[in-house]
Amino acid sequence: MNYKSHIHVLRVQMLSMSRVTQRALDSSIKGYELRNLEFCRDVSRAEGEIREHHRQIRYLAHKLAALGTGGGADSRFAVAALRMGGTLAAIYEAAARMARDTMLMVESDEPPTCDEPLINLGKLVNTLVRLCVMALFEKEARHAEMVARSQGVWRRCELIFEELNGSEGQMHREDIYALRIAESLGVAARRAHELADAILFWLKARNSLAALEEYGQNALSSLRACRQMGGEEGQERQAVACSPA
Repeated sequence: MNYKSHIHVLRVQMLSMSRVTQRALDSSIKGYELRNLEFCRDVSRAEGEIREHHRQIRYLAHKLAALGTGGGADSRFAVAALRMGGTLAAIYEAAARMARDTMLMVESDEPPTCDEPLINLGKLVNTLVRLCVMALFEKEARHAEMVARSQGVWRRCELIFEELNGSEGQMHREDIYALRIAESLGVAARRAHELADAILFWLKARNSLAALEEYGQNALSSLRACRQMGGEEGQERQAVACSPA
């Protein structure tokens, strides 16, 4: 098999892995939004397929490096493939954690305080990963550029998660599950930016539109405000419970 043939097979594996990863993330987000356990179970069923695609991508990328021929976009794709494969695997792992926590939360039979903002955050993260998958399929850098230009949202995201973790001891069980789900979404978002960077390295293009920044900031503001309100309500309930009759 020559260099071009290896590149073709590697691209097929990458597209297949990205499609399965996107479907798993979408199922985990829908599972949370709809409280649908079957969507959550669908995520775990994809684990073997993800592992096999990742194994093939690693093998082919190393094989191309050993051949040491080719150039231009094909050469960059071979280099980027290792990072993209690992990043897609990490996005799948975040989706699987989200699905597991959603199932535990559904079993508790109570919605978290920040249900709607968390749903909005999930939709945003799903959009980030979908844009990366579109960039892979269409070889169109502008989709990845949109993701790359929204990185300010996720720097702020990490600060908000640190604040929420500090109040974890005061949370109800349902809200602790929601925090874990939010953290999984944060991991998926950060990995989406890594994926976008690898795609841009491959395509060597910089046609961009920062369309996600404002929406992402609004979603995180809502999540933060809702959690603060939930924390205040929890403190009030605790004060009532501890007050003398």
